[in-house]
Amino acid sequence: MLPWGSALTGRVANYYRSFDPFEDVNEPFDGAGGPTTPVGFFNGSSSGGFQTGNSASPFGIQDMVGNIWEWCWDRYGPDYYSVSNAIDPNGPDESDFQVGNEAIVLAVTLDPNQRVVRGTAWNSRSPDVRLTNRGRYTELGRSYSIGVRLVRSPQQ
Repeated sequence: MLPWGSALTGRVANYYRSFDPFEDVNEPFDGAGGPTTPVGFFNGSSSGGFQTGNSASPFGIQDMVGNIWEWCWDRYGPDYYSVSNAIDPNGPDESDFQVGNEAIVLAVTLDPNQRVVRGTAWNSRSPDVRLTNRGRYTELGRSYSIGVRLVRSPQQ
């Protein structure tokens, strides 16, 4: 699922090997000005000879996939949505991974406050770039592929 409803190309989102004008595939990934693209870059205009597509959602929101993962308030639980409230679930009190990949179980044991990240980032591969993609990251961690989207309540 993509916010604009059409196919994924490097003209509407920044992802791994999207070939947007800011992409540099060699560390430290900033040789072309990236690894991220400027906020609102994919707005349907031309920039330096590069024609972008309009990546806005039906509500006019841009940059919902690719570029950077976005922190969410919710704590991560692998199966939490199957038992949560349908409206605005906040995740479990603590993340709980009792089984699975040993490295993940250990990481969550050391830091049970895993927060949800959504939207994928500039280093996500194209099959993973979708609005419904949900990941997790320790709330104490830092990453150059995670950011924040400020949200406000709609005016009544």
